[in-house]
Formats: sequence, C-alpha cells, structure tokens
Amino acid sequence: MRASSWAAATLVWILLTGGACLLSAQTLSIENEPAVTDKVGKEIHALRIDGASAIRLDGRIDDEPWQRAQVISDLQQDEPDNMQAPTEQTTVRIAYDDRYVYVAMEMFMRNPSDVRDGLARRGTAPPSDRVYLGFDTAHDHQNAYVFEVNASGVQNDFLQVEDTRTNNDYEAVWDVATARTAQGWNAEFRIPFSQMRFPAQPGDRTIWGFQVRRDVFVRGEQDWWIAKPRGQ
Repeated sequence: MRASSWAAATLVWILLTGGACLLSAQTLSIENEPAVTDKVGKEIHALRIDGASAIRLDGRIDDEPWQRAQVISDLQQDEPDNMQAPTEQTTVRIAYDDRYVYVAMEMFMRNPSDVRDGLARRGTAPPSDRVYLGFDTAHDHQNAYVFEVNASGVQNDFLQVEDTRTNNDYEAVWDVATARTAQGWNAEFRIPFSQMRFPAQPGDRTIWGFQVRRDVFVRGEQDWWIAKPRGQ
C-alpha cells in the first residue's frame, strides 16, 4: 500500500441548515494544497439528507438520496499500469446526516465471475477484491481514517499517521453492506461521526481530504482516485 496517497484529494461538505440540498462543484483555493496539479477537478460534494430521505444499508445503491448525490468515477491505475485508465469502472457517491457519513460504491466488472471474495475474521480478509476509503478530517495532508471492506463484507480499519505510518490499533464501530450484482459488486458504508475526530471550521462548509482505492484481485490492479506517478 502506498500510504502517502491517502490524504491526497479534497472532500467538500456544504453544510446547510434545514433540508437536503445538492450544490454544484466550486473551485477551492490552492493555497497550501500540495500536488495541486494532480488534483485538478478532484472535488466531491457530499449530499445533506434528513430522516425523510433515509438510506437503507443493503448494498443496493437504489435509495432516493443516491439518485441525487454527485457521482465520481475518474479513478486511475496505481498498479500495474501507473496513471493509466482502470480496466473496470468504479463509481463513488457520498451523503451525510446529523450522525453518519454514507459512501456508496459500485465496482463494475465486465465479467462478474472474476470477482474474488472470501470470509474471515474482521481485519484479516483473504486475498480478494476490496475497496478502501480514506478521510483526512483535519485536511492536513498527513493523517487519515481508513475504512476497508472486501467483496464478502469483511471489514478492516486503521489510521494513517504522519503520511507514511499506519496505526492498526484503531478499532472503530461502523457498518457496511456488500452485494454481488449482475455487473460486479457494491459496497455501502455508514460511518458515525463519533468515530472520527475533526476540527470545527468557520463558515457554511467543511473541507476534508478524501481518497478511494479499489483492488481488482484477478489482475493485481490497484485503482485510486488520486494515483501517484512513479518517482514522485
């Protein structure tokens, strides 16, 4: 795992009082943003939802809020063909309410029978297809909370510390549902805000760093939202 990629991108939350609203992307200031040229256009706005727009955690990415949420799919290969387009498509959506952040991922496969899964104890998934989410809640480009699941729903989490180290003592309480589909497999995360620390930010929006990784086991492929060019 290339640890320094976890705090690379930018997640923008538009925090509004009352009701759910999806806003179009806005341009962020590049002040103090490292490797900014690698992140042009890499912004995702989380959708604010309320109790009337509840998300059922079943891995079926068909709830009404997901139809309104912004979708990203512009991942790149880290391995084996660095900085090239992935061999398979991945989509990511983010929403939140007063208690949780939700992430919906669709992992398409042209041949769904190529998806590799497997059961094991938490934190010890066998070699298999899997995805990772990284939240840089302080937006300091150094630290992140990372949540992982494989195609069978085996969970893992850890802390990314000071850019290059991991802390596996982190044991958060969170939920995820996975589902095999005719197009591949899905993962639907529900992570309580109480499981992450983050500073209060002035104004009507909060900015977090955000990163996604997908492993396509059958090809030994790693796809990242922000891939890292070799030698940099």
